Amino acid sequence: MARAYRTFRRISSVFLLAGVTLAAAPALGAPPPAPSAAPAKGPLTSAQQAALKESQELAVEAQKLLEKKQYDAALVPAQKALVIREKIEPESVWTKMSVRQMAEIHEGKKQYARAVPYRERALALVEKNPSNDADIRYRMRELAVTLHAAGEHARAITLFEREVALAVKGSRGVEGEDAIGPIAAMAEPLKALRRYDEAEAALLRAIKICENVTRNRQPYPYLLVNLGRLYHDTGRYTRAEPVRAQAVERVADVGGFRSNATDEMAELAQTRMALQDYPGAQLVLDEIVAITKENAGEASLAYAGVLVLRAVLDVETGAYDQAEPRLSRAQAILDKNAEKGSDAPDLRVVLQWILGRIATQKGDFSRGDVLLSRTLSHYEKTNGPKNKSVAEVAADLADLYRRAQKLDKAEAHAARALAIHDELLPPMHPDRAEARAILGRIREMRGDAAGAKKLHEEALAAREKTFGKEHPFVASSLLDLADLARRQKNAGEAEGLSKRAIGIFEKAFGAEHEKVAAGLEGLAALYVESGKLDLALRAATRAAEIRERQAALVIAGGSEAQKRAFVATMRVGTDFLTSLHARTMPADADARKLALTTIFQRKGRVLDVMASSLAALRRKLGPEEAKLADELAAARSEVARLAMRGPAGAPLDDFKAELAQREEKARSIEEKMGGRSDVFRAEETPVTIERVQALVPAGTALVELSVYVPRRSADVDMPSREGPPRVAAYVLDAAGKVAFVDLGESAPIEAATKALRETLTSSLDQDPKPPARALDELVMRKIRPLLGGKTKLMIAADGALSLVPFAALVDEDGRYLVERYEISYLTSGRDLLRLARTAPSRQGALVVANPAFGRREQGESALAALEDKPDAKSRGLDKAFFEPLPATAAEARALAPILPGAVVHVDLEATESILKKAQAPRIVHVATHGFFLSAKGTAARAAEPGERGLELEASPDWLPDDPLLRSGLALAGANARKGGGGEDGILTALEASSLDLWGTKLVVLSACETGLGDVQRGEGVYGLRRALFVAGVESLVASLWKVADEETQRLMVAYYQRVTKGSGRSPALRDVQLAMLADAPTSHPYFWASFGVFGEPSPMGVDVVGDRRTPHEAPRVMPVQPGPRGCSCTLPASTGEEPLGLVGMFGLLALVARRRHR
Repeated sequence: MARAYRTFRRISSVFLLAGVTLAAAPALGAPPPAPSAAPAKGPLTSAQQAALKESQELAVEAQKLLEKKQYDAALVPAQKALVIREKIEPESVWTKMSVRQMAEIHEGKKQYARAVPYRERALALVEKNPSNDADIRYRMRELAVTLHAAGEHARAITLFEREVALAVKGSRGVEGEDAIGPIAAMAEPLKALRRYDEAEAALLRAIKICENVTRNRQPYPYLLVNLGRLYHDTGRYTRAEPVRAQAVERVADVGGFRSNATDEMAELAQTRMALQDYPGAQLVLDEIVAITKENAGEASLAYAGVLVLRAVLDVETGAYDQAEPRLSRAQAILDKNAEKGSDAPDLRVVLQWILGRIATQKGDFSRGDVLLSRTLSHYEKTNGPKNKSVAEVAADLADLYRRAQKLDKAEAHAARALAIHDELLPPMHPDRAEARAILGRIREMRGDAAGAKKLHEEALAAREKTFGKEHPFVASSLLDLADLARRQKNAGEAEGLSKRAIGIFEKAFGAEHEKVAAGLEGLAALYVESGKLDLALRAATRAAEIRERQAALVIAGGSEAQKRAFVATMRVGTDFLTSLHARTMPADADARKLALTTIFQRKGRVLDVMASSLAALRRKLGPEEAKLADELAAARSEVARLAMRGPAGAPLDDFKAELAQREEKARSIEEKMGGRSDVFRAEETPVTIERVQALVPAGTALVELSVYVPRRSADVDMPSREGPPRVAAYVLDAAGKVAFVDLGESAPIEAATKALRETLTSSLDQDPKPPARALDELVMRKIRPLLGGKTKLMIAADGALSLVPFAALVDEDGRYLVERYEISYLTSGRDLLRLARTAPSRQGALVVANPAFGRREQGESALAALEDKPDAKSRGLDKAFFEPLPATAAEARALAPILPGAVVHVDLEATESILKKAQAPRIVHVATHGFFLSAKGTAARAAEPGERGLELEASPDWLPDDPLLRSGLALAGANARKGGGGEDGILTALEASSLDLWGTKLVVLSACETGLGDVQRGEGVYGLRRALFVAGVESLVASLWKVADEETQRLMVAYYQRVTKGSGRSPALRDVQLAMLADAPTSHPYFWASFGVFGEPSPMGVDVVGDRRTPHEAPRVMPVQPGPRGCSCTLPASTGEEPLGLVGMFGLLALVARRRHR
């Protein structure tokens, strides 16, 4: 974010005086009163008098429109008035005024070339009949300023020189007070012609006149302002800073109050930002914020502007946790003012620009691309294609595309930015150096090391000349050259440059800055290559500590998409640190500790932050927090309902636009929640091995699996991988012992996982033990020696292993692991810290079962239609038909006596709104159809010979990529998409993530494939499993494939009988699984292994609940009217591909008639 200071230029333009002549206006005074009209040569006719009266009315109308900036509307009456006046009195004062009015309208439209002829006519009229020299000088000034704006700089200088000559003549040959204005104004066209020394001389000449001649001291501060701008705009920041500091004091003295100098203070902060004097900039900006808050109020546009200014500094210093709340507040102020008819469109563009840069920094490249591209289009339209603003945004886009590996786009934008900067800026301007640095990084990525080095050396030379040899900008160039030298195997050169850069960064920013971390990561990679492993580990450890502190600030704010994107940017660094241990220093205890600490800190982090933030918000649930939570839930529901409905006959582009709009609304509310991240940060516990170990139960082993790509460096931009992905396994017990084994390449493990899942879900005739043994051999056999005899396992899987039922693996003795171990599942060991923060339940148990899905609105059921069409194609969710599940009604009735005081909703009452209105029930049991749609481009498995099957096709083209919209539960009214209360009967995982389950001890999803989702390395499974943990649940029982209806009913009843009698949530499931394994009809793992316990495995304990009925009151059960068919889910459910499951949504004849699937 080295160019963040330049954003001040855009923000300041909303509030600061524009242009040197305006800044120097106090030196000139006001124009003299317009002279009276010259007497007409003869009496005017009545028609002429009427026409002149009409022209007066037209001119007044035009002026009012002009003041409202309605330039096109003003042009018509102004033109008519001018035509009338020129015809009747071509040289009158009224004609002169109309000519000037026409010029002002074109200038307002930024059509300066069209304004020039009118300014020329105005000057000619005055010169023809001059009332005094001052009048001529003013008209010269107006024409010169317009010529300069039109790009005719040389003509503008000539006119300013003529004005100076007239002023000197009027002062008896002395450069007096009247000469100050044109001399100072001359600096602008001189600067445009890149005659910077002459521009500086002109301003110094004007300042000297002001000091020595005039008694009016007022122009002096504004001349300092203009001189400071010249120095700043030409990159001479060290000269600009003292001049701008002096200007602040002089302007404040002239006005009598510091509040009169806020514009100048903003410019001083701008220069200090350029110098990376962040404490100095903060001092000034905080004063501006305080002054504006007191004088203009917190609801004013001015206050919004200073909040944005302050946020720019936060972004530059990496304080995203402070920047985002300020930007969110500024956005709210802008919106409220817009509702009242007052807006600041220029400020909105700046805000958009900053948000685009933040998105880039966080790795959210798609959003950053949209925001920055919009900004670029705006400045191209308003300022032209060759403008500094255009170059700055183009440079930002180049950096974004470079990070996103879109090198063609990156190079095109970088080259454009460099060309504009080279054309407009002095040879050694820092912005030209920055453009070269970006292009140099791109050139290296494209394999042009020599070209990259040349560009980096040019940037270094420019920066050293501007800032000296100890400036952070210089250090940035040194680090670019160091990384280049390291990758070119020039170890000695790379080490020297890296150490020099790190030293400068530490001196400027302190030892904990992200730039220091970047330098240390380069050193660590260098030492790995050089075999200096102790030094490598020391540098890597320190860099990781800095990155963790930075991540805590960045990830607390923003939307979930931005959090995911940011964590993804850290993945290469995680790979490097894991590789440093697993591949380079496997026996080193410190390297092992660093790797596992990093995995704990980064794996599953987004889930943890989202869940903890929502929980913290609920704990502090005042009116504002409640409103925010409700708004988020409503916005997510809007997205889900529209996505589930589909285009519904509307044009696809219109549908996508509406869906994008609703997604953006939900995202903005998530960002508002991120803006309240102080609630979460105040309670956040740093993640360490020691803290995790303290929460591992006695006799339990935590098995942390992590997929990593072997790397020799943490370079994000340049390839550094050394082979295919692998799987690392770390085992931690309650005593703090850490053991490790590398499981080898992940590809064979993924293949074995696929084979096992296909066997478990395709046919009961296949023996599941061979594939289960094969996967165990690759994974658990290598881990077992590290367990120390422990039989309770908490497995935090990664990648494809996240969808494996470890209980169904088979050991060397031919036994299922369920016979040896009690197994529960986590996303990451860090989950234990979140699960330790509990809350009391607020309601009793809630049971939702056998929803009345409703009839298909048109035609027969999917099953009946398919029976006559065995070659029917797969179908998507938009055409899904959910068959009744009568066994779930029996399940609900069976659970009633086991869960005293439970509220049971079946049939028409089993609605989506029932779940959304629940407030932390102790237990939530849902027995219905579940679904998970595979990603776009993943084909559905076709029905095999002898099957009458209907499979869901992959997500339709119009469905968003968000996996939380491709996973969910079917409830009452789902078939007609009319669930009552404005709901559609489909509870997507996205909506489930907003449920109020903070205090819910157990959620059981007695349905198909509720544990499936998109597997994302390092972040677990994106689907219902994840959504419910975000909502706050402690433990979840979910399924990994389509489940048999009647057997599942018996499993659930037996499970609750144990849980409610004090058994642990995980041991209870194991007991039931062992019983089913021992019973021949259900001994196949298809029946007992689908369900797993995710989250807290221990007993639920005693909880005080605010139930509205006595514990002995019988639950209320609605009558059930089962349909003629059972569940439509197919027994052979999954393709085994990633994602490893497709959902059962339609009616099917089961291969085994007595089985029904959910």
